[in-house]
Amino acid sequence: MAWIEKRGKKFRVIYDVGTPENRERRVASFDTPEEAGQFKKKIEYELSIGTYIDITKMTVAEYFDHWIRLHGDKLEPMTLSSYEHQIRNHIKPNLGEHKLAKLSPMHLQDYYAKQLQEGRIDKLKMELLKAERKKKDKIQKRIDNFITPGLSPTSVNYQHRIIHKALKQAVKWQMVARNVADAVEPPARVKATIDYLQKGQLNTFLGCIKTFSDYHVILTAVLTGMRQGELLGLRWSDIDLDAGLIYVRQQLQYLPSKGFFFKPPKQHSNRTIPMPLPINAVFRKIAKEQDKLKNLYDKKYKDMNLIFCEPDGSPMAGTALTKRFQKLLKANSLPKIRFHSLRHTFATMARVAGVRVEDIQDLLGHADIST
Repeated sequence: MAWIEKRGKKFRVIYDVGTPENRERRVASFDTPEEAGQFKKKIEYELSIGTYIDITKMTVAEYFDHWIRLHGDKLEPMTLSSYEHQIRNHIKPNLGEHKLAKLSPMHLQDYYAKQLQEGRIDKLKMELLKAERKKKDKIQKRIDNFITPGLSPTSVNYQHRIIHKALKQAVKWQMVARNVADAVEPPARVKATIDYLQKGQLNTFLGCIKTFSDYHVILTAVLTGMRQGELLGLRWSDIDLDAGLIYVRQQLQYLPSKGFFFKPPKQHSNRTIPMPLPINAVFRKIAKEQDKLKNLYDKKYKDMNLIFCEPDGSPMAGTALTKRFQKLLKANSLPKIRFHSLRHTFATMARVAGVRVEDIQDLLGHADIST
């Protein structure tokens, strides 16, 4: 059991650890009652399920497990999944065995240098160590085939921000005296190249893919600048064909642990945009096609009111759409770009057509037309 008492301007959490025969009293001091309450909740939970670990003995791996479990409910699902991936595949395998109290700036600096050199093959190297002899050659070949085994400076900088955030909380919980990540110089983030299709490339591409099933969603991306998640989350209730308007209200996302789910667009991205006439015609055509598919699938049709979906009405996976999109680019001898680059293509065409930057920002739902 733990309790809080006010001592001067500080709030102290007092708790007992150890066995009934060998109890030790511990005290942690905080500046605010909220911080004290959060620490009290953490300690009581760990003591109740038997996972409390003496801070002096806690490893970096154990701390990150505790931190992500207690901090995870404050993160967006996609962000949480990304953090878990970085912790599981990179941070814990490389830093996990260090004692949290002994973690130094040099440990982090060496880690970042290693990630720049071979971060892409971290997971494969772990598999190689655990693999049976007959599988080792296959894994080694995969490692040898990596042209650039190191992670980009931007990716390593992202890992640094996760580590810094986790250690900042450790300081608040008085588990360490300082945030050693403050004393490290992480690789600088590299500004991403803005890729887009030139007008001639775009016209050729659209002309060649008219008979493909993804033509409609690709054309809509080009002519509206909507994000992939916004397109795949677009419902019939989000458009007004007579008024020629599109209401961007949600986006579709997917996590292996959660499946498909909908969430509001990115901050300040709820918006109403004009529906280009070709897209109005596309939507009317899709509506007729869906009516036929509903009759074909009958009770097996999964009607989620989505405009862009699989033939049976179920949500369309963004990763699969991107792969098909890039295959179409390759088949037409065009450079490999991300699906998101169609948004940049829209912004570039609008700018060339003389549309004001402020108006483009409104249409894209973002303060920066390059994102």
